[in-house]
Amino acid sequence: MDANDLSQSSIKLTFSTADIRVLDPKESVKDRAKVQTTMETEVLRVSQYREILFESTGVEHSGPAEMVRIRGNLTIRGKTLPVVVPVTLTRLDDGVYRATGEYKLKQTAFGIQPIQLAAGTIKVKDEVRTEFELFLK
Repeated sequence: MDANDLSQSSIKLTFSTADIRVLDPKESVKDRAKVQTTMETEVLRVSQYREILFESTGVEHSGPAEMVRIRGNLTIRGKTLPVVVPVTLTRLDDGVYRATGEYKLKQTAFGIQPIQLAAGTIKVKDEVRTEFELFLK
């Protein structure tokens, strides 16, 4: 992070697909477990695609001082797409930045067919919401 010129900052994140968890509180524990297993084997294919990668191409302010937009490339299951992620950036007393936000993506954009189980009674929407809290230097 370049505190004097945010546009000179960059970020590269790698997420292990095996560590991604289904957290839908509306589903039963049993159904969440089924969705989790299907997500690992059919959707993310964790044995073949071990990581999800995000690499920034630009950082810019977007409103109040703590609001930024991070432009970058997101790679899921071998497919890379440009994305813009809104982030709230807070500088902590020790100089570390806390980045929080939420990002929505469509699975089909990455060539992923949304999960349908039990003759369609369990469905995962195409649009998936992710929430994050990161600490950056």
